[in-house]
Amino acid sequence: MRKSFITAVAALCIAAAQAQNPKIDGIRREYAAMKADVADLQRAGAKGKWYLLTIDDNAYGRRYVGSDHYRARLNFYYELESESVIPILRFATEDVEADEQRIHREALYTDGQPVYIYEKDSDKDNVERTLFLDAGDPLQYTENNKPLTGNDATDAASVLLWQAENLMKRFEGSFGDSPEDTDLPEDDGGEVIPLGDE
Repeated sequence: MRKSFITAVAALCIAAAQAQNPKIDGIRREYAAMKADVADLQRAGAKGKWYLLTIDDNAYGRRYVGSDHYRARLNFYYELESESVIPILRFATEDVEADEQRIHREALYTDGQPVYIYEKDSDKDNVERTLFLDAGDPLQYTENNKPLTGNDATDAASVLLWQAENLMKRFEGSFGDSPEDTDLPEDDGGEVIPLGDE
C-alpha cells in the first residue's frame, strides 16, 4: 500500500512538473503539429501545407581535408507571406555525418525566432538536448528530458540557440537577401535605360 502511494505521488509530481509551464506545453503542441505536417507533406506533395528547401552539402561524398567522410543535409520548411512573397522559416532540420559522428538537429520558429531546438550528437553519448524559448528568452533546457540549470546548462543552451540562429541565417542566405533587404530601390527620376530593341 505504502509503495503504491509513493509511486502515485511521484507520478503526480512528474506530471505536475512537466505541465508547470503552459508556454512549453503550447510549444510542444506546435512542434507535434509541425512534425505531422512534415510527414503529411511527403505524402501530399504539391498540395502540402509548406514549401521545402533542401540543401545537400557534399552529396557525392568527396573527402574533406583531415576527414574520411562528411555530408550534411538541411531541410527548411517555410511559408510565403501573402502580400510580399517573403519566405518565412517555420521549421528546419539538419543531419550531419562527419566520419563516425552523427548529429541530428531540429529547430521550430515562430515570428522569425526559434522557440524550440533539439539536438542529438553521437559524439556526446547520444544525449538528447532541447531548449524551449519565448521571444528569445530561455524557458527550459533539458538533457534526455531532464530539466537542467546552472552554468553548464546555460553554456549548452547558448550553443543550441546559436545553432538555430545559424540555420536561420543559412535559410535567409539561400534566397540572396534577408527580409529587411527586399524593398525595391526608389525611383530617383533619373534616365531610363532602354533594354533590347526599344
